[in-house]
Amino acid sequence: MTGETRTAWRRERIKSQRTVILSCQQKLSHAESRFACSIALIILHVCDPIANHRLQLIFFAAMLNCRVVITRLASPLGCFQAARASTASAAQADTAPPKRQRPAKFEADGQSFVTDDKWNLSPAVIKLMERRLLQEQKNPLTLLKQRIVNHFHGKYRKPGGRSPLYAVCEQEPRVVSTFANFDSLLTPIDHVSRRSSDTYYVNEGHCLRAHTSAHQHKLMTQGLDNFLVVGDVYRRDEIDATHYPCFHQMEAVRLYSADELYQTRAGEELAVFEEIPDAERKPGKQERHTVDAVKALEIRLKSTLEDLSDALFGPECEKRWVDAYFPFTHPSYELEVKYEGKWLEVLGCGIMEQKLLESAGVTDKVGWAFGIGLERIAMVLYGVPDIRLFWSRDSGFLSQFEGLKPEDDVKYKPISAHPQVLFDISFWLPAGVAFDDMRADVCDVIRGAGGELIEQVKLSDEFENKKKGKNSQTYRIVYRSNEKALSKEEVRYGECGAQVDRARAGGEVWRDDAMSRTDVSDIDDVIISHNVALLSPPRLWYRKCLR
Repeated sequence: MTGETRTAWRRERIKSQRTVILSCQQKLSHAESRFACSIALIILHVCDPIANHRLQLIFFAAMLNCRVVITRLASPLGCFQAARASTASAAQADTAPPKRQRPAKFEADGQSFVTDDKWNLSPAVIKLMERRLLQEQKNPLTLLKQRIVNHFHGKYRKPGGRSPLYAVCEQEPRVVSTFANFDSLLTPIDHVSRRSSDTYYVNEGHCLRAHTSAHQHKLMTQGLDNFLVVGDVYRRDEIDATHYPCFHQMEAVRLYSADELYQTRAGEELAVFEEIPDAERKPGKQERHTVDAVKALEIRLKSTLEDLSDALFGPECEKRWVDAYFPFTHPSYELEVKYEGKWLEVLGCGIMEQKLLESAGVTDKVGWAFGIGLERIAMVLYGVPDIRLFWSRDSGFLSQFEGLKPEDDVKYKPISAHPQVLFDISFWLPAGVAFDDMRADVCDVIRGAGGELIEQVKLSDEFENKKKGKNSQTYRIVYRSNEKALSKEEVRYGECGAQVDRARAGGEVWRDDAMSRTDVSDIDDVIISHNVALLSPPRLWYRKCLR
């Protein structure tokens, strides 16, 4: 093909694509859809010469509170999907990000809650709540939970030895009040954990528990002095091999009267509270506690947790204590063990804040508490390399833990190692949204669209266009399946893409091949992105297209 012929052919192809897009634009009534088509025309003219006739673009729609849809423009004729918002106009989309669609009511664990504008639960997180990993007998997390429970039940008994000292609470509701999750634990009002970017909110007054400590206040008001709480907790966290929006915790609370703490004999009296509280808090103790009480609590706490460490990692493991900070304990510590040549943080603990006990009606006792993340320990003990494996239903994984006793030592043997598939996405942030506030929303949406195929999401670039007053971010998405090797085409057009399509439920999609319409939904705005594997450098090109 001569140069003139190639140029003529290219012009005809561009003209054909432009005709298809304009046809879509005329058929769609909403301003947002017309805007999407206009952007597509710009990309068509700017990028076609660069693309070497095989450019494939991914349109990534994202907003505050993150509703996502992906549309594709494939060369030479491909298919174009024009998304339209169900309510807001194009002008409103530039000034005020639309709210995530939410149910009027949300039910969980036998409770019903009326939602409000604070709602930020994603479909992916709601789906995670349907599973109870700690009730699945083949799951290694179940083995670890029972191993810890067996240790406490075997070593600590009530007088006479007839029953365990620690009550096990594992059926507590997962939706808790913000008072239980934050205020009862003395979390400062401006603490980062209260932000919607960190916590899943059902409404202004309720959220998914971010830690099992959210049940301490209620259990102490019910009269429990010694208890273990275990369950799944939820946080809007980063995405990588060790983080997941749902994970599992176990914690213990132990309260002592003065006689129990000091084990005094008849006629002996030792105080746990100062007659005149200190005017200021000291690094090693709270204002109301006596020095003797703090020392006795510290000894009992560290002795209990070192015994637990020995039960998990063996008595030969080297241990060390590190000073820490938690809002609900003082002083606070972290226990680390040297396991397989590396120092591992095992748990956090400390002497409970007396204000926390008093708010629960406990005025004559002192106590300690600790919390441990089950996934962190299970990954080390069982050699599990990726946190997603705990959610796998693959028999090759679960069969390795079937029929084992909690105290058995076993190492996971990888079935196979599959390569990663990399994609980058880039988009403008909605007006008024800060860089940090967007990260959790983006991870939430990507996890909802990609499901278990998402291994990591990393923020790779942030750009501030001061002239136009617009900000953009670029994220690298790492796909990897635990069951099979993935191809780029499969990720882009296969089951993962189908999951995105199924995540929508209203609106319209137009395809240029047959010009058929399909219902879609939850589209708040359209922002353009691309597949970095097919075009480099991606950021410069992306900005050039949108200027």
